[in-house]
Amino acid sequence: MNLSELLAAVEEAGMRPWGPVSQQEFLYSVGLPGLVEAVRGDLHEYFTRRRALEQLTDGAGLGRIRVIAGTRGMEGELPGFEPLP
Repeated sequence: MNLSELLAAVEEAGMRPWGPVSQQEFLYSVGLPGLVEAVRGDLHEYFTRRRALEQLTDGAGLGRIRVIAGTRGMEGELPGFEPLP
């Protein structure tokens, strides 16, 4: 199944479709880098989280995976799907 079919299925289920956006865009938009910076005082944890962030957002790897969502009865923008500044 491709993303167009998934988005169509979301709409057919009566939900509002969101995306697709890259996993990289999504994770940066929901504030994942802040979780890395939050532990800067613990260097072991900081570098563990930083490496995980790099792996999850690498544009040549996992960061290129596409993210979609569907919502029902929700007003406004869905976190992670807003345009990046």
